[in-house]
Amino acid sequence: MGDRKKRAAVCCVIAAVLLEEEDKRKKRPRERWSKDWFLQRSVLPSDCHLLNELKEGGEISDFSNYLRMDDNNFQVLLKKVSPLIEKQNTVMRAAIPSHVRLIATLRFLATGRSYEDLKFSMRVSPQALGDIIIETCIAIQIALRDFIQVSVSLLFVIPNS
Repeated sequence: MGDRKKRAAVCCVIAAVLLEEEDKRKKRPRERWSKDWFLQRSVLPSDCHLLNELKEGGEISDFSNYLRMDDNNFQVLLKKVSPLIEKQNTVMRAAIPSHVRLIATLRFLATGRSYEDLKFSMRVSPQALGDIIIETCIAIQIALRDFIQVSVSLLFVIPNS
């Protein structure tokens, strides 16, 4: 085999390897921002659906036991904190609604469940729950400032708003 044929064969092998590598890069699966079952929050059952069933079924005592407040107080609190905790939808994904944010916070405060445990019933990631619960607690403190007294020793925890 001549030198030219050897060089041509080597070039063909190198070209084939490079094309194969390029194909592998193109076919790489895209990264997910969120798990599929988190994204189906509005479709699949969650704590929010359970609360709607309790309200519609007339199970007032169960609703009160679940959130540690009745529906009227929940709606009043939701109206007060919604402007402070509501987020806008983006092109990439829908924002977590304010009522879901408030329910997650009230369940966390009522039960002391971990974020990892709450994620299954609320269909919200633990990372998002950490931010949501802090933001919502601050919003509740701001909205109910005239009705609740915050200990001076706790003021270092709540940033100025």
